Amino acid sequence: MAFYSPTSFITGDEQLQRVMTHMRKTAARRVMTAGAIKAAQKLAKLMKQEIPSRFKETRASIGSRRLKVKEASGGGAIAGGLVGAGSKSRGKFYRDRGVGMQLQWLVLGTGAYYTGSGEGGGTGSGSMKPQVKSLGDVALQNAGTLKALWKQGARKQLVIEVQKGKAF
Repeated sequence: MAFYSPTSFITGDEQLQRVMTHMRKTAARRVMTAGAIKAAQKLAKLMKQEIPSRFKETRASIGSRRLKVKEASGGGAIAGGLVGAGSKSRGKFYRDRGVGMQLQWLVLGTGAYYTGSGEGGGTGSGSMKPQVKSLGDVALQNAGTLKALWKQGARKQLVIEVQKGKAF
């Protein structure tokens, strides 16, 4: 899972940073969250592109969502497997089908594993190398795009906050 901290993206844009220091706390959080959501949605989409099409359920289980105030007081978003699954029943569907474990195997690979009664008496089933890049690697590879999307989303929300008169 990838977390988006507001400070990691705002440091490169001094103009936006100066404005944010003078804003009301709630308005600043909404601006930060809007930018982080844009970046997290794009990151989830990029991660889905990395997964082979034969793992359709695993691909569908990757998502993003806004972080609650108690999770990130400054605002933010999260992207990853079984994130933002929507309703409880849909999340339960993915968990019951073992999609989270399948995603973990695709990203991390497995060591040697056995069927039957364990290493001593079981049959060796081999191991699996990682099949796809991790979420962190995908984020690093597309850092410029994610930063640009973050700034775009934050600026758009900033304009909305100013127009409503709730920014300062």
